[in-house]
Amino acid sequence: MRAILQTLPGLIGELRGPEAREAIVFAIWPTIVGEQLREISATVRLEDKTLVVAVPGIEWKREFQQHAGSIVYKLNAALKNSVVDRLEFVIDATSVRKSVAKSASQNRLPQNVVSKDVSAAASKITNTELRTNFLKAAAACMERRDAAIE
Repeated sequence: MRAILQTLPGLIGELRGPEAREAIVFAIWPTIVGEQLREISATVRLEDKTLVVAVPGIEWKREFQQHAGSIVYKLNAALKNSVVDRLEFVIDATSVRKSVAKSASQNRLPQNVVSKDVSAAASKITNTELRTNFLKAAAACMERRDAAIE
């Protein structure tokens, strides 16, 4: 996992598009917050430099807000780049449940979901696990974007 974290800063520098940045932040989120907090949170979107995260209730929102500064610091330190300036927490238990269920059942990549640009960028990632996780995060972002457009 440490090798994956060391690879992400280079990707942030090379991939300038908002979808790629969002995918990288989403991919690193579980590592930054840890397994237990990952299971009670779901990254929703990255708007400019604000990462929106769903939590199941007001208690968890307060808890995450108390640690927001530390989480932002850890995200940016891991990425060696100021990608996130602030976190915004929204109460959405359904999104959290869906995210946990999706990550548990996601064993293969959806076909034809990621753009050619993202696929081309991913092909440069030599670490197979990192490439797979990056593509999964990118696919999830693009599916969510496409669903919002429809």
